[in-house]
Amino acid sequence: MTSRHLGPACATAGVDMYPDPDDKPAIAAAVAVCDRCPIKEQCAGRALANREEFGVWGGLTEARRREMNPHKKVPAHVPVRQAAAARRCEVAKLAAQNLAPAVIAARLGVPANRVRRDLLDGGASERAERAAARAEQLAARDARIDAMLAAGATAYRIRLELRVGARAISRRADLQNATTKEAA
Repeated sequence: MTSRHLGPACATAGVDMYPDPDDKPAIAAAVAVCDRCPIKEQCAGRALANREEFGVWGGLTEARRREMNPHKKVPAHVPVRQAAAARRCEVAKLAAQNLAPAVIAARLGVPANRVRRDLLDGGASERAERAAARAEQLAARDARIDAMLAAGATAYRIRLELRVGARAISRRADLQNATTKEAA
């Protein structure tokens, strides 16, 4: 008996929770059991987090869990602030679909407490909008730094004109050098 079967409705329902993917009536019966389960959201979150391949978990079929793909990775070249802004936007979109924080966390591959923080006080959409605006500002700043570096401006000149820190300039210069080496 797995931890999934400690108290949920499927433990006593007598329904096959691992139906054949082509057996629509059996899948519907399993989903119906999940619909009346007290731990449906936790079960779905755990299934997404553990990448369960088979069966119906928390009302989610195998196909639905594959569509949700909770382990989307953020590319390494995306700055942390932009990644956080994107996450907040996604959290706000998923919250608008009335999904539980545990399901949102599993879908995005982030800790549930981070999702709860993003949703705190119901201001997720406002914070997401501010974060998205800030991410756009940072992207525009990075584009200006790239243009000035390409034009041969010194780091000191860039810092004076754009009022940015040396770290931002060196990060962009390193990225530009790496891109130039790959192209060659």
